[in-house]
Amino acid sequence: MYIGDSDSHIIHFSTCKYANEISNKHRVSFSSTGQARANGYRSCKVCNPY
Repeated sequence: MYIGDSDSHIIHFSTCKYANEISNKHRVSFSSTGQARANGYRSCKVCNPY
């Protein structure tokens, strides 16, 4: 599972320390990196999910 931040449009692995800092208001779940890319999300520079 991947976690996205709807404010910054960055996607993280669910285990990334920055994913844990995303507020519930801005937290979006994706089942694949393709789904996240299709919605305009870019990869986290720390955990680099794609």
